[in-house]
Amino acid sequence: MTVMLRASDLIAGRYRLESPVTEDACGELWEAADLVQGRPIAVRLPPADDPPMLERFFEAARLAASVSHPSVAQVFDHGEGTDEEPPYLVTEPAEASSLAELLAVDRMEPARAMNVLAQAASGLQAAHEAGLVHGDISPANLLVDAKGDVKIHDFVVASCTQKPPVSSSPYVAPERADGSPATAASDLYSLGVVGYECLIGAAAFRRKTAKLAADPSRPLPALPRWVPAGVAGLIDDLTARDPAKRPASAERVSVRARLLRDTPVKSRDTKPTNPLVRRNRYRDVPTPAPTLLEQHTAILSAPVRSPDQAPPRRRPWWPLLVAAIGAVLAAGLAGWLLASAFTGNSPQHAPPAQHGTPASTPSS
Repeated sequence: MTVMLRASDLIAGRYRLESPVTEDACGELWEAADLVQGRPIAVRLPPADDPPMLERFFEAARLAASVSHPSVAQVFDHGEGTDEEPPYLVTEPAEASSLAELLAVDRMEPARAMNVLAQAASGLQAAHEAGLVHGDISPANLLVDAKGDVKIHDFVVASCTQKPPVSSSPYVAPERADGSPATAASDLYSLGVVGYECLIGAAAFRRKTAKLAADPSRPLPALPRWVPAGVAGLIDDLTARDPAKRPASAERVSVRARLLRDTPVKSRDTKPTNPLVRRNRYRDVPTPAPTLLEQHTAILSAPVRSPDQAPPRRRPWWPLLVAAIGAVLAAGLAGWLLASAFTGNSPQHAPPAQHGTPASTPSS
């Protein structure tokens, strides 16, 4: 039985629907209010005419309700429906910007990108420990608030469909191309693609080429040389085509990302470059424009002079030359005087000897 709902209708006697947000294969999503707790919530109404899908949906809902982590949107309540009331899922509302919205404005510096990956991986670890995989990690499902806190949404939505949307999503792991279910390893692959997009400001594969991304023999395009080696290494490990070569757990990813976030790192490009002028030497990945922070840093690091301050003058060279010539002349004069002094006492200038018979010695 299909129940038609409108704004202001009550679910379970306490959840008041306020405005619809979206409608997809997993049903309707509404902004709502919990009249008992006095807080905003989100209510998802899955289609009631698909029993196998509903069974998967509520199995995931029960697992999600057991996860309590600051980086995972909380599941508050769920009901499997009756003849008078539709099935429903009550979750924490989306009260921050999605990562997709942020990346549409500008890419992220490596430290900020690693902060996003560290928090998301920590949330994934809590879900994986509870036996729950997401299956649809993407910038649209990661919310980032003004403080930089990350929260993963829609853990249950991926359970609505058995096959991943390979034709439209560049984030799906290649091993799922044949319709295989999501795993912890496929979540890590998707997180790696999200990290790649954070760094360059564009998806690794466009939607038109997402099917090519599913080819196990096709790696992601190489990251530009200005990405630090440790950061590039983590992205490479996460997006390994072979699931067995990816990190063993989301917790290990979180630890590595936090270390990279907190440790000063150097670019792999050893040539000094002007941060406001970048040369694109990599055909496979477009070199992004500098971030606003980089532009401000370049401006603030430039030497500052007051308007009435004359530019520095170069020191003249001729006083040094005169001083050097004077020193040479003084040294030569001193040497000549010293040589003359020794020459005046030399035996060559002794009085000439008297020739003839030597004087007789007086006798005693």
